[in-house]
Amino acid sequence: MMPFERLRAIARHGGDDRTLVTEAADCLAEFDDDPAGLVVACRRLLHHHAECGPLWWLCARVLAAAQTSEAAWAAEQLVRDDRTPARLAALLPFPHDEPIAVVGWPELVGEALGTDLAKVMELKEDGETLFVRAGVGWKPGVVGEATVNVSDATSEVHALKTCEPMISPDIAKETRFSYPRFLIDNGVQAMANVPIMGAAGEQPFGILQIDSREPRQFTDNDTAFLRT
Repeated sequence: MMPFERLRAIARHGGDDRTLVTEAADCLAEFDDDPAGLVVACRRLLHHHAECGPLWWLCARVLAAAQTSEAAWAAEQLVRDDRTPARLAALLPFPHDEPIAVVGWPELVGEALGTDLAKVMELKEDGETLFVRAGVGWKPGVVGEATVNVSDATSEVHALKTCEPMISPDIAKETRFSYPRFLIDNGVQAMANVPIMGAAGEQPFGILQIDSREPRQFTDNDTAFLRT
């Protein structure tokens, strides 16, 4: 089946997002030597499936890549391996009507905002500990190991308790918060945190944080992007 014929079939897809992304990635991989056709294909897919967040991400990856097929297959693999939607869904009562927020991959957030480091910190069931669940750019011993106690006066805890973004543009001049040792050891000088909300009446899932090794004034647009 030719690529554009396959597009018509994918446009009628009524299954789950992961299957849609798999089908779309396989189709878009055929446009290695046809950048104009790739643009048209992505526009058609997104027109028919505008509500599918992973598909938007897939199209952005392949359109920005030098090798379309490699980018498409790599992106599809990441979507297939990601367990974030299932883990977040498990936190919600079932059946439920609340939307499930997909955290995605910290490396993509870091790339989009031009930062050195990014991470997702999960609030454990005890409600007392933030745990670095995923991250990019960190030294060994942080991702999957580092924790912050919610009783500490940190910017992460402040964002968690207020349910609002918290920005520290230069921690050397910051007087409001203390900072975990692993941030200092990794050369962090500025950060922005946004809470990842849970279901209505439930505790937040945790924190999404981007970090810079240089002082930086993160903007409202930056935090708005992190919250989408």
